[in-house]
Amino acid sequence: SICIKFAGQVLPKHIFLFRTRHVVSTYVPKVRICYNCSNHISKACRSNARCIFCDKAPHEDAQECSMKDTPHQCEGGHLPISQSEYPW
Repeated sequence: SICIKFAGQVLPKHIFLFRTRHVVSTYVPKVRICYNCSNHISKACRSNARCIFCDKAPHEDAQECSMKDTPHQCEGGHLPISQSEYPW
């Protein structure tokens, strides 16, 4: 696969490249998340580690978190790194 940037807000349905028709689809990069504080990537983080479910100090075992099924960000029943909330 290849990544091509288009000017503007409207994507064509297909393009021709090397005499071959290719369907165009939206590229959505993976969510970059810091497992310490959820504000950036871990490499640049200076914060102490936090539980990704409840935003408190990490538990001995992540399975022990009482907020496991309802993360603190939106209470939508998914992890902060989930892409299920996005319409694309």
